[in-house]
Amino acid sequence: MQELVDRGIAPTLYANWDPSDPDSNWLISYRKLTPERKQMYLTALEQYGIQAVAARWAGVSVLTIRAHRKEDPLFDEACREAENYYHALTAASILQQARMGQIDERYDKEGNLLSRRVTYEQQLRIRMVERALPEYRAVEKQELTVTGGAVVVPAPVEGTETWDDVVKKYTGGESKPDVGAITTSGEGVGEK
Repeated sequence: MQELVDRGIAPTLYANWDPSDPDSNWLISYRKLTPERKQMYLTALEQYGIQAVAARWAGVSVLTIRAHRKEDPLFDEACREAENYYHALTAASILQQARMGQIDERYDKEGNLLSRRVTYEQQLRIRMVERALPEYRAVEKQELTVTGGAVVVPAPVEGTETWDDVVKKYTGGESKPDVGAITTSGEGVGEK
């Protein structure tokens, strides 16, 4: 949790649950959404894109935010704009990382740089090229014309049916005497 506080994602390390403190999380669901709190909410929503995190930063509940969005169309529009900005910023940072790579540095115990390398996310780079140049797509459409084929029919089982009877039954035609057939047992039938 300390890391989230240090990075500015969580507002505090320890939540204040003191019921006697009017600024505690205990009373968060009863707190009014003032213009200042709206501003805090919208700023956090732009940065993190998650309603619950932004509401916590503003010190109000998500239910309060939802109620105000229903009642105030201007606030609802501002929330949508903040969410859209977050999504655009996230996409831009991912694209920037795909273009420039991610720097991976290794240090020893004394803080001396041991190695530095730049890695790239290949799948993302491929998707970027495919979007920019549709002709780059690896999948090509091809038309094929089938001029031959095979008809598979069950081989006659011991009984009164002949090979010609079986072929007529399944194909509606006659077997050709110059075409060989292989039965399920692997023996050639009708070969000349």
